[in-house]
Amino acid sequence: MEEIKVPIMEHGRIVREEIEKVYSVSEYYVSDYLYKLANSAPVEYKKRVQYINIANSFDIETSLLKHQEPPRAFMYQAQFCINNDLVVFLRRWEEFQYFMELLRKNLFLSGSRKLVIYVHNLAYEFQFMKNFMKITDYFFRKERKPIYIESDGIQFRCSYFLSNMSLSKFLENTENVKHKKLDGDEFDYSRVRTPESRLYDFEKAYCYCDVKGLTEAIAQRLREDTIASIPLTSTGYVRRDCRQNMAKDELNKLLFIDTRLNSTTYKMCKDAFAGGVTHASIYTSGQIIEDVDSWDRQSSYPYELMYGMFPIGKFNTLSGIMPGDKVLDSDFEFAVDHTCAIFDITFTEFRLKNEASVSPVSVSKCKNLYNPVDDNGRLIYAAMVTIRITQTDYTILRDIFDWDKRMVTNLIFAKKGKLPKEFREVVMKYYKLKTELKGISGSEYEYMKAKNRLNALFGMLVTDIQNDEIEYRDDLRFNDRAGWNREKQEIEAALKKYYFMSSGFLPYQWGTWTTANARRSLYDGILTVPRDYMIYTDTDSIKNRKCKKVATELKKINKKIIEQCESSDIKGYALDKMGKKRYLGIWEEEDGYEKFKTLGAKKYAYISRKDHELHITVSGMGKKAAKEVGTLENFAIGNTFYDAGRTVSYYNEEEIHEIEVMGSKFTTASNVAIVNTTYTLGVTDTYREILDHADDFRKNGVHYIK
Repeated sequence: MEEIKVPIMEHGRIVREEIEKVYSVSEYYVSDYLYKLANSAPVEYKKRVQYINIANSFDIETSLLKHQEPPRAFMYQAQFCINNDLVVFLRRWEEFQYFMELLRKNLFLSGSRKLVIYVHNLAYEFQFMKNFMKITDYFFRKERKPIYIESDGIQFRCSYFLSNMSLSKFLENTENVKHKKLDGDEFDYSRVRTPESRLYDFEKAYCYCDVKGLTEAIAQRLREDTIASIPLTSTGYVRRDCRQNMAKDELNKLLFIDTRLNSTTYKMCKDAFAGGVTHASIYTSGQIIEDVDSWDRQSSYPYELMYGMFPIGKFNTLSGIMPGDKVLDSDFEFAVDHTCAIFDITFTEFRLKNEASVSPVSVSKCKNLYNPVDDNGRLIYAAMVTIRITQTDYTILRDIFDWDKRMVTNLIFAKKGKLPKEFREVVMKYYKLKTELKGISGSEYEYMKAKNRLNALFGMLVTDIQNDEIEYRDDLRFNDRAGWNREKQEIEAALKKYYFMSSGFLPYQWGTWTTANARRSLYDGILTVPRDYMIYTDTDSIKNRKCKKVATELKKINKKIIEQCESSDIKGYALDKMGKKRYLGIWEEEDGYEKFKTLGAKKYAYISRKDHELHITVSGMGKKAAKEVGTLENFAIGNTFYDAGRTVSYYNEEEIHEIEVMGSKFTTASNVAIVNTTYTLGVTDTYREILDHADDFRKNGVHYIK
């Protein structure tokens, strides 16, 4: 046993140190503790399996050999925390295997009696530990992304999937967590350590807090759940709440069955699904723009779930119309105005209007595409194109595109209406909790819980019915498939399972219309911005040159939304801590920017009006990259940054073997090496050409091709 000093943090600073005990795997106390725990720990049952109802965690620390080819990594330190109490340090994989056997033996673990151990970002640890355990069960969301893995009664679960937060944020935002994650910069991940390296006091404390803090967070979850009932993912909480509330009215189950999709309508709904519009205007991209306003639409998706129109009932086809037949204009216009519909529509001389700035049409979803003009993945002109969309998306195209001819085929339609009241009640429950608790001292945990569940509502709706089945096979590890066998479920079997399993209650197509309705609301905002004032949009936000017209028009939109929220069957507002009404779906002005520059989607830099400092938002660059970039002028195409926070991962599939590092010999096996790398700001040749012709497009229209 060793005593170590562990810093205790509150509000981001160390307030005191406490003495904590850590043990090695071979100490008698550890074995005796586990044996006594077997007789005293509470248990819960699920499907005839007994789960020991205690909080446990596991974590490893690794060193990187970045100069090898390919780079490799190895474990030099690991730690378990059992029952939110016993912390065990180990340095070698042999100790890991010994402790696993100790757990099985002293806790009497088996396939029918299990111990759950949480690991934050299990995907990382799994790549190191998989060779040193017999895998008896697993569930992977994607290749290399386990939600849980099991080894003869010991089940490792991923707490990242449970929390949908980094470990630091998870601990920070969970009530009754005393051991917060310590500063990783001070820990210095670049230092090469081996199982024989001496660990300094802060390093030991860092390792201790990672597992102790995680078990404290899990123990908090166990105050309202058991290990047997706790969901595997953050979305599971929301799904459970919604299912229980929807079950209050038996008609909701009948509605779910009545909306059943077949293989054709499912594919059409899936094809028509699209996410948020994230894009930079070609007319301002690459320029440093001064005095920029920023508008954010509050709780965009929850608003659509409350007040949007969705398909209610089964999809129908027009009488006498065969697949591929042209739909009459009168039938099409009726479907657009009075139903929820999906269809294929073909345009000729399809072109963005001169006054429009941002296209919602993704080139990747286009068919029969001839002579396109591609604005960084968004279509702004085509001599001919076919796309599959909802009637809501068509209303957007009607506002911002011109065309010579159109032809509609393969139209399906359903009655439209609001989502069931029982579902909408859950939406407002989360929104009210989030709003009422925001900024209330002592309610941080409940606030974050409500916020995360509100955000998870959308994720629950767009869960794919036809999931890939991921199989992990050890005998595949050394070929091109690298241990993973992916098979697509047969669609009819997947649909049957989805609609007739006892837990099913949400029509898949509601997710398709959630994003479609949100895009319509976004474009209501975008259309208030004059073309040359528009700069950037991302799902539920707009950034534009300062313009009084925009503020005036958005206030008009807000007035209509507020009237809707006030007059609806379920009021669409909540009271904040000051007693002020906060409405769903309204546009609110943010701090904005002194200067702003974008190079495309998810790629911009700005000087904030609030703190007058440079900030960077680039997919693939860390937030700290702003220090190296330095100025907006340096945020330019072709510039390379070396401390950008960008990494590349090397997955190494290796048998168990011995290596020697810095005079230390130890066992290792498969691993993943995460190496820092440079980031070069760039755009595609096609996008660069589009930007070069922005002035031509401004004068002559986007169909003008020089």
